[in-house]
Amino acid sequence: MIVNRANAYKLGGNAEVARDILEKEDWSATSLAFKISVAAVLGDEARALQLMSVIGSSGAVDVVDYREWPVFEELRKSRAFKDKFAEIFGVPVVAEPEANA
Repeated sequence: MIVNRANAYKLGGNAEVARDILEKEDWSATSLAFKISVAAVLGDEARALQLMSVIGSSGAVDVVDYREWPVFEELRKSRAFKDKFAEIFGVPVVAEPEANA
């Protein structure tokens, strides 16, 4: 709830409040999913990309999570994120539309 609340502030244009919310917590003992979410909300692209490598393709965050979780909204615009995603999963971050048979 804390990460989602902070992200709501960030997406609403108040990144400073988001940072304040997240920096009041100790994230060191949390799961990789929380750590990468916090990095994404804080706009720490380098940390998020490093955590993506650690998580890999069968970890705490999967293809759908990266494509859909609101915490990754800004990060999904980054060329480095798109490249890292493709490197890990072998597909583009934007899902290809399904062809009608």
